[in-house]
Amino acid sequence: MDDDLDFNRVQKVTIQRLTLFLQSSTFYHTIFTRTQSFLRAQEKVSGITSQGLPSNQWEVEMAALFDDTLANMQYQMMEYAAGSPRSDAVGVVKSWTNSSDSDRDAAVWESMCDNQRTRDTQGTLNFSILGLSLLFGLGLYIILVSFVLELLLAWAQKKLGRGLYRAKRWERDGTLQQMRLLYEIQGAGVWKGTTEDFPRTTSGDLFEHDEEFSQARSV
Repeated sequence: MDDDLDFNRVQKVTIQRLTLFLQSSTFYHTIFTRTQSFLRAQEKVSGITSQGLPSNQWEVEMAALFDDTLANMQYQMMEYAAGSPRSDAVGVVKSWTNSSDSDRDAAVWESMCDNQRTRDTQGTLNFSILGLSLLFGLGLYIILVSFVLELLLAWAQKKLGRGLYRAKRWERDGTLQQMRLLYEIQGAGVWKGTTEDFPRTTSGDLFEHDEEFSQARSV
């Protein structure tokens, strides 16, 4: 039959590869170790109860088996060139070392192994550039809004003249303003910005921190 079709050596070896992988990519090889777990109907079973199955469930099962079989075949095609990832794999088959093959066929088998290019996903992580861009863009937007929102609300309060007293009280009850009050009680420093978010001493003013005063006193 090969002579009638006039295949060249590369085409013949390609057919041999496909035939070899097809023999071990049947439905039997896909399910014989998985018992009933290969059925998609198992996804609807809980304990001894199950949801109703659609009338085309057999089509769902056959489509899933077909996809699994194709995936197994694709994996074997990749494994031919990349080798098995199993650490205990022994006896790697090299078709070009088979004494029954002619020298020219052996050269084609070896050339296919050397020239096959397969995307290796082991140890790598695929990610979406679009998703990553959206994540960074949304995060940056939230950060900018958090900085601008308080300023916009403060401007709106001043413009409308509403909630100013509560806003000032919120600032004066802050942690930094409370610390400023403690320093002022000790007579440490001359302060400005007593009604702002960040109180600070006047330029060039130095003072020491009194640790004894800051220690908690028992009543």
